[in-house]
Amino acid sequence: MTRSRQEDRETMAEVELPNPHELEEIKEKAFTRKVAVVTAIFAVVLAIASLGGTYNMKEMLMAQQQASNQWAYYQAKVIREHLYRSQKMLLETLLLDRGASMKAEARGRVEGMIKTMGEEEKRYNLEKK
Repeated sequence: MTRSRQEDRETMAEVELPNPHELEEIKEKAFTRKVAVVTAIFAVVLAIASLGGTYNMKEMLMAQQQASNQWAYYQAKVIREHLYRSQKMLLETLLLDRGASMKAEARGRVEGMIKTMGEEEKRYNLEKK
């Protein structure tokens, strides 16, 4: 069952060796595949990071809006407190200036308004805290 050298040569002649250009193309295709896989991985990582960044940006904007609303609420309370304080002071000045010449009914109304303005001023002072 030994083969002759002639048969061995014929068998070897049948084996086809790859062309060097084909080997280069195969190497280039393998490199291209690796680059494509790495690019896809980067794309996925960047997409996940982008989603996280978008979520955090929305949270930051909501927190900023809430802080702005809280500041506006505080300012509204301060403005109303000052409004009631200035009205109370105006009525007290009116009472001091014309109190002796005012009718008892008008004087009572002004004193009641002064009391109401003072209570409202205290209420707004407590609410803003």
